[in-house]
Amino acid sequence: MEKFYDKKDVISKLIDLDQELNEYNLPYKLEFIIFGGTAFMLHAEFRATLDIDAIFNFQADKRIRALLYKYNVNESMRSVMEVPPFEEFYPRCQLLNIPFNNLRVLLPSIEDLILSKLFSSRGIDKDGQDLINSDLIDQCDLDKLKKMYYDYKKYVIFPDYRYNDLEEILIAREKVKMKKK
Repeated sequence: MEKFYDKKDVISKLIDLDQELNEYNLPYKLEFIIFGGTAFMLHAEFRATLDIDAIFNFQADKRIRALLYKYNVNESMRSVMEVPPFEEFYPRCQLLNIPFNNLRVLLPSIEDLILSKLFSSRGIDKDGQDLINSDLIDQCDLDKLKKMYYDYKKYVIFPDYRYNDLEEILIAREKVKMKKK
């Protein structure tokens, strides 16, 4: 499996996928929302990643799933992301501004992307480190993020033990920024 090292790698792979989809004569565009490390990469500088984590907004048959797999696009996010719920983050998504013929690719708001890492059920270490070591938190509306975080925290199971704590992440992020100065 090849790695995506930067935004250019991701966009190139999506363009190749879009071109190969021409052969399928789809009656509609395949819409998905990119999350995970790839979304971080599209919003800011970030570490390399192996795949494109997405939430599909379409029903994929076997041949479409096989093609998405070939291009390292997977729908694993639904199983690791408890909040924010789809119906709440979807209206806040932004269209990736690339003229695709067969794809409609969306990115979550920066705040929703951060929340997906804070409330990931994969475990706190990797996702917490992603937040601490990237500059994504520096780009967000911190007041909005805090409000959303504390609102969503009320609805998750074991919020103090299972997920990343926003205040701890913010303190650790400040330490990283101080070291860079």
